[in-house]
Order: sequence, then structure tokens, then C-alpha cells
Amino acid sequence: LRFLSRDFPRHGAAMRRWVEFVLEHNPHCTLWIVIELGEGGELPRERDVESLLEACYRRPLSYLDWYFSLQPKPGGIGAKRLIISAPQSLAKGLERLRRRLPWIDCVVADPSPGR
Repeated sequence: LRFLSRDFPRHGAAMRRWVEFVLEHNPHCTLWIVIELGEGGELPRERDVESLLEACYRRPLSYLDWYFSLQPKPGGIGAKRLIISAPQSLAKGLERLRRRLPWIDCVVADPSPGR
């Protein structure tokens, strides 16, 4: 699932509902959640990010969760993965978030023109 938002805190609950919907209809899928924050956006709150991961693992683990949990990163915690991409202006805050939530992956977007 790919979410684009400048205002993640306002849309966190809707994102969680999408995660729950996808996994309800595809319980054995691998799932990467990519959150792309636009310039001038806000980083998600810790509790909202934790809520997304909780939605991923609310159901019993599938074969792929067990398989990928044995793999080194980028497998992370099973077959579910959460990636946050933010512009350079949010890089310091993104690094702080990654230190507090080490199971997420963080990417600072390329500031080059044409993106």
C-alpha cells in the first residue's frame, strides 16, 4: 500500500482501515506500507505508526510471516514492512522517529529536480 500525504496525523485512522481491509481480504499476503510525506508535511506520530503495525499483526501469522521473519532485513518483522519516505526538510525528525521505532525503514527523498 502506498500512501501520499502532507498531513499524516489527520489520515492515520483511514490508513489503518485500508491495512485492515487488505489483510482481511488477503490474509496470507506480504504487505509493504509505504508512506510518502510531501514537502511541508508532518511526520506521523509514534502511536499512529504503531497502530499500522498492530493492524498488520492483528490476525494470526501466515506462512510468509514466519518465513520472512527468519530473513535479515529488509524482511524485518515478518512479511509486513513499514517504510516512511520524507523530504530532506524532515530528515532530522525522521531519524529521531527511526531511533524510537527501529522496526520501521526510513528513506530521505532525493531532492533532485524532476522528482
